[in-house]
Amino acid sequence: MKENNKKRVVIYCRESRDDYGENYQRIETQRDLLIKYCINNGYTNIVEIIMDDDKSGTDFSRFKDIRNKVKNKEIDVIVFKNSARLGRNQKEALAFVEYLEENNIEIIFEDEQYDEEMFGLYAWFNERRARDDSKNIRRNLRHKMEEGNLIIRPIYGYEKKGDNLIINQSTSNVVKDIFEKFSNNWGFEEIVDYLNKNNISTPSKARNYLNSKKTDKWNYQHIRRILKDERYIGTYIGGYTEKVSFKSKKIRIKEKDKWIIIPNHHDKIIEKELFDKVQKIMEKKR
Repeated sequence: MKENNKKRVVIYCRESRDDYGENYQRIETQRDLLIKYCINNGYTNIVEIIMDDDKSGTDFSRFKDIRNKVKNKEIDVIVFKNSARLGRNQKEALAFVEYLEENNIEIIFEDEQYDEEMFGLYAWFNERRARDDSKNIRRNLRHKMEEGNLIIRPIYGYEKKGDNLIINQSTSNVVKDIFEKFSNNWGFEEIVDYLNKNNISTPSKARNYLNSKKTDKWNYQHIRRILKDERYIGTYIGGYTEKVSFKSKKIRIKEKDKWIIIPNHHDKIIEKELFDKVQKIMEKKR
């Protein structure tokens, strides 16, 4: 243990809402447990504590800085709560551990023994658990959507109260104006110019979500998306996107027959007759 106090230690903590049913402690609690473990075992030279809060275990890009520190020979030991905190992608986990071992980095798990020969099995189990968790989450979300529960952000023209979509009087008037103008032979560019000249906030500016990209000026796509959106006639549409895989952040649009569509789900902003008229005009223009 005397030699341990000379080793440069990195404590790595990770928690994620994706760890279905396993996110039982605050990340600060995990940090405190690992600090206590290090001190009790003589690893007192803690050079860094990494807190990856709500980071997916399948994303190994989070270890970029650690790889650089290993390459520059700045650390000797990495301490994790367990193999699942390291990650839930078998291929990436094995490659990362191999990189650490090649550079003589000591790997420690606080609540399980690190075993080089057994780690591949643990990595497989962790990935399998991630896959099962992802299926459970998708199943639960789909059930909520099928019940008509609003689990998405409200679109432009609405605001959210509980699980209900409520019409926002200010932005809903803009939506009505766009539909009326288009139905009266205004072109996309004319509507865009009108909105920008009158300093009307774009959907992203009006919603003002934190950590979301905001567009200052209206464009063709804004108008087209609004005119095509059936939710303005009171129809709930959900479950129309999915991840390419549980390991990926990439999203794709599902076939329409797999969408969840519930007519008369919320108050409409646009009458169906006007909506249908606009669709016919758009089809002719196309």
